Amino acid sequence: MKKIILILMSLFFMCIVSYAQDFERQGGLYIYLEPASTETVNEIGEFLIKDPLEQQSGLDISKGVVLQGIPNASYGRERIDDIETGELGVETVSFESYTPANGLYKLTIVGSASGKYYLDIDSYDVNFTSNVQKIDGATYPGKIDNYEITYSSVPGSHVTVKYTGSSSIPVFDGKGQSPSEVNKFLQYFKPMQVRTELPAGTQSFSLSIIYGKTVKRETFKAMLNRKDISGQFDPLPGKLEVVNIPLAQGSNTLVLSIKGVKTGGRTAEDTDRIVFIVP
Repeated sequence: MKKIILILMSLFFMCIVSYAQDFERQGGLYIYLEPASTETVNEIGEFLIKDPLEQQSGLDISKGVVLQGIPNASYGRERIDDIETGELGVETVSFESYTPANGLYKLTIVGSASGKYYLDIDSYDVNFTSNVQKIDGATYPGKIDNYEITYSSVPGSHVTVKYTGSSSIPVFDGKGQSPSEVNKFLQYFKPMQVRTELPAGTQSFSLSIIYGKTVKRETFKAMLNRKDISGQFDPLPGKLEVVNIPLAQGSNTLVLSIKGVKTGGRTAEDTDRIVFIVP
């Protein structure tokens, strides 16, 4: 076979808890997010969903962690790559609930690249009759799109989807490079400054990083206190990634660098120096 499905087992690993639990299926709610077919990016964003009981699954960008708090459900990503050419496939972000509660769900999409996306929402009532809603949207790194989804398992019910507005998360470019285009090869949701002071006893920091569309993956390097930790990163062009950075007491210096192609076709390097202080 020419293609293979790769389940991304790093931070965004598919945790299908439903099959490990004894439960009675009561309808279903399935949400899929991926770049539109016209886009060249492999990943367009992540999302966080909150159910009627205030339980959450998905990426909490404010904390830099993936939540799997909704029972009998899973959140994760999958990608189809071409194993002959090495071409990376499109990543689909998915949420699958096998016993969804009736009521209002709040969905927050966080953009990790600029472009258009498809949002598919499939629902099933208790008789397993299907109803599908397809939404088209557009995003960019740091953009937040909010939706409300009303679900019911009552026979004959149709899922409804309502767009409730957008906002933006500030993006930090790491400073240092000129022109500003080069600074965008590495950008961050977290931290938002070069020097970050943390509470005493802090042992790690969840770094939220966005790689530019034209970066060269093989040129990436990460040094923490002069130790190479590049292997903890997966610097795919246009990708949002959350990486857990181990910290020691005192000053911790993280130096990140990557090369990318500028608009005119020339290659340049973006280097950022980020310091974490742990008393």
